[in-house]
Amino acid sequence: MTQPSGLDISPAKSSDVPLILCLINELADYEKLRHESVATEASIEKALFGPKPGAEAVIARFTKSLLSHLAALALERDCGRFQWQVLDWNRPSRDFYERLGAQADAAWVNYRMTGDALQRLADSCKS
Repeated sequence: MTQPSGLDISPAKSSDVPLILCLINELADYEKLRHESVATEASIEKALFGPKPGAEAVIARFTKSLLSHLAALALERDCGRFQWQVLDWNRPSRDFYERLGAQADAAWVNYRMTGDALQRLADSCKS
């Protein structure tokens, strides 16, 4: 897969973990959700580079170029789509994505479980 000229996109390395945590925290601050952020360098290291990685990450320098890279990767892997989330109040990002041709998907509702509810559900499978 070719990259746009001047763009640096590379798979994340273990040495990128502090940067990834910083970006997660900055996003949480921007979304006014820092109080819900539980990421640590150790949890990111495990998720990305542990014995059974549950995620992968790439580091890119330009937002639109990153989305172009992900679109090309999705097509290369025979995916029919890729999707992401944005908060409903984040109009600048929504406008940016829509200018690229993305469409909001009103058919799906996101759910989240944290705190006591998460613990109760986890405990219910132990019984």
